[in-house]
Amino acid sequence: MALKYSRHSSQTKTSTGGGLTRGAKPSISGFTRTQMIGFIGCIFLIIGCFTPIISLPIIGSINYFRNGSGDGVFVLFLVAISFIPLIFNKYIKILHITGLISLCMVIYAFFNISNAISEFKSQDYGMFNFMSSAVQIEYGWAFLIIGSILVTVAPLLDV
Repeated sequence: MALKYSRHSSQTKTSTGGGLTRGAKPSISGFTRTQMIGFIGCIFLIIGCFTPIISLPIIGSINYFRNGSGDGVFVLFLVAISFIPLIFNKYIKILHITGLISLCMVIYAFFNISNAISEFKSQDYGMFNFMSSAVQIEYGWAFLIIGSILVTVAPLLDV
């Protein structure tokens, strides 16, 4: 029943052939839990950049990428930076920085757009008031916020 420890192996088995020993990292298809959460967060951020974040009458839906002119470009750059430590499973703590920067950018943009929408809806446009009620926040924000949080907390799961 003694446990066998190894410095060189990330997964060591007990002498009975049972589960993992202390210090071993649980894995799903060769990736650690930190990597999996980080990858999922990055995928959520990528999806969030291209899904609608606001819908406007006549114009239609607008996404965070905005054909390469929006903040989504910088968030995608941060995702690319985040993928490097996730793939090689080194310097995972960098995800704190990339995740927090993307989270701050997303929250800042969300509050700016929310304030602009509320100002737009508070003005009187006469017979065009129906258009102001059609302006809405869309579901892309959920992907962006959840993805940023997942990327930020992924290094905390590396125990």
